[in-house]
Amino acid sequence: MSSNRTAAALLLLAAASFGWDGPVQAGAPPTTNAIADVVARVQPSVVRIIVVHPPEKPQATDNKLAQAAESEPVSKIGSGFAIEAPGLIATNRHVVENSISIFVGTADGGRYRAQIVGMATKVDIALLRIDPAAHLPVLTFGNSDGLRAGETVIAIGSPFGFDNSVTAGIVSSVNRDIMESPFDDYIQTDAAINHGNSGGPLFNMDGQVVGMNSVLFAPGAGSAGVGFAIPSNDLHFVLERLAKYGEVRGGMLPIRTQQVTGVMADAMGVPVSGGALIASLGPEADRMNGQIQPGDIITRFNNEPVTDPRELARKAATLAVGSRAVLDLYREGKVMSVDVPILAIEGA
Repeated sequence: MSSNRTAAALLLLAAASFGWDGPVQAGAPPTTNAIADVVARVQPSVVRIIVVHPPEKPQATDNKLAQAAESEPVSKIGSGFAIEAPGLIATNRHVVENSISIFVGTADGGRYRAQIVGMATKVDIALLRIDPAAHLPVLTFGNSDGLRAGETVIAIGSPFGFDNSVTAGIVSSVNRDIMESPFDDYIQTDAAINHGNSGGPLFNMDGQVVGMNSVLFAPGAGSAGVGFAIPSNDLHFVLERLAKYGEVRGGMLPIRTQQVTGVMADAMGVPVSGGALIASLGPEADRMNGQIQPGDIITRFNNEPVTDPRELARKAATLAVGSRAVLDLYREGKVMSVDVPILAIEGA
């Protein structure tokens, strides 16, 4: 027996002696059973949203059958999930807006009429209420700020009407700006998301909601592995406001901002990274008493760093209208702090 074969035999003997089944890779993905265990716990809280829309406007045509078909109400399918108080269901705004009736189908075969509690105008989130007698198990929110690219996530929903469909993948990226709103902070995932998944939850491996599946990017009708979810920290804030007020009542600063790029910072001689450059002032800027000016770079908000304009907008939106915030500014080579009021977002 050659020395190589002898070494291999000794290694196999040692493995058998110590009960070794093979190499264990650090950071190996969860097993199918681990995902199945999470799904078994959370699936009863995921619901189907059936939305009836008004008839589509008839087209000018001589085909009476086509006109009759176009005069019928249109039903569409989305997803949602039970949160906090009994009877409250979270979903996307685009799933339920412009509807004439809404129904919620549960995993046990129940069907309930739902009412809209409130819809956010600036982000794609809505809150529904069904009969409190439907005591669905509620889900808990995880901390989406802690998500990292590469983490395993699970999506559950009703793609193309197939209820309780489960897909799994990873977080592809975080803080994605897809130009949907001034607050974009989307989680990108390769977990398959298709039409009908909108409003459904995205889970981490602890069974916590870390996002709401909302946007599908695909060249055709199906998933191409590029989906986007609203982060749970944003969800939780908006849903709390909708439950309490029926609207978000978000705050804002009366400014238009843009990202401070490395090239821009070098050209301006700015020794800071990130931040939000004030490009112009809005119509209510007179309420700032001249404390902020175009060209200022906001680097901190209430002593928290500002990495980009979208983060600044999110921070302002979470404060009560009429409250005040301290901004750290970089202006013409000087660092200063100013105290400014938080104004109401129009239409929020």
